[in-house]
Amino acid sequence: MNLSNGTRTRLLGILGLAGATLAAAPGAARADEVFFAGSTAGAFNAGTPGATSTLLTLVFRNATFAGTTSNGFLGIGAAPMAGPGGANFNNLGSFTLGPDGGAFIGNTFTLQVTFTAPPGITGGNSATFTAVIVGSVGADNTGGVLVNFDNTPRTFAFGSGATSGTFTFSVNDVSVTSGKEVSVTGQILSATQTTIPEPASMTLLATGLAGLGGLAGRRRRRAA
Repeated sequence: MNLSNGTRTRLLGILGLAGATLAAAPGAARADEVFFAGSTAGAFNAGTPGATSTLLTLVFRNATFAGTTSNGFLGIGAAPMAGPGGANFNNLGSFTLGPDGGAFIGNTFTLQVTFTAPPGITGGNSATFTAVIVGSVGADNTGGVLVNFDNTPRTFAFGSGATSGTFTFSVNDVSVTSGKEVSVTGQILSATQTTIPEPASMTLLATGLAGLGGLAGRRRRRAA
């Protein structure tokens, strides 16, 4: 079928419009990586979680974190920022253990993790993780402390506007020696999010296809 230059130009324009729309629309079926951000707070023995908390010579300091998953995984476990003036980043906080702390057995710790991204987490953007503390420290810096968290992974769902997804999050145990500062670490697993096409994109696609069909129909009528 021979087409005039004008008809060919119009046909290519419509095909380009439909192609561009199709290129934008498949994002709905693609699982995208997820950006996470948030902060932590903590407390010993069922107190109110705060930026710092102290039990004998064991001190917790909170943290902020931010990062994007790769293949659905994000590790949150950067080294602690040394010194009382340091601000922890990209971990879940830190524990510092001083000398001559005595026995820590029978105490508990609560870690509160608050996500600021992704938005729209079902049930709220904060979750708490509890730990049992084991160990003792002598005057000569012998011994140490284990903060034994409940390591059960938790699955979260989120959604905001056209975006929705799920992820799994868990916290690791912490073992600290007297005179040292150790990070609280955790990980995000199986994170995925999808985007539903906006109605305007689908309308644009339908318009392009309708125009293509109309042009083909006119060509057939002229040929007849």
